Amino acid sequence: MKKLSEQIILRYSNRFKIFGNNIKTLGWGSKQQQFKRFNEFKKQIKNLSETSIVDFGCGFGDFYNFLGEKNCKKYIGIDLNKDLILEAKSNFKNIQNVEFICSDLLYLKASKPIANVGIMIGVLNLNFQKSEDNFKFSKQMIENAFTYVEDKLIIDFISTELSPEYP
Repeated sequence: MKKLSEQIILRYSNRFKIFGNNIKTLGWGSKQQQFKRFNEFKKQIKNLSETSIVDFGCGFGDFYNFLGEKNCKKYIGIDLNKDLILEAKSNFKNIQNVEFICSDLLYLKASKPIANVGIMIGVLNLNFQKSEDNFKFSKQMIENAFTYVEDKLIIDFISTELSPEYP
């Protein structure tokens, strides 16, 4: 699966070169789609101002922007793509309760939890076709993510149905 991580990094680095800090880099169709999903995640987090969040596959840290500055106790964004992490760090460089880490969740477990709540927005929505086992990938990502959180992990999946027009 190491090759899979390399392919994912390349996919988003190439998109970043084309689109820059844009939702298209991350595969969102529109801000409305992104905000709709973000809002559903926010509904699942009780006592937001007292909650630390680790955002797996954070991209540019857009979820933190959606929440609004100082809306959560601490926000930690983790992404395996260094280009996205560097961009996120530059966007949030003077904010005390925000941290960004470049790391591959597929291979790394935490020795102890770093946040109350973990979120995975869109991370498990890639279709690897026959090159990799999506179920095995998802299972490993979820197992590793649970080592980073104390309370709960919130995950989305686009659909159980394959849509022919989705790349």
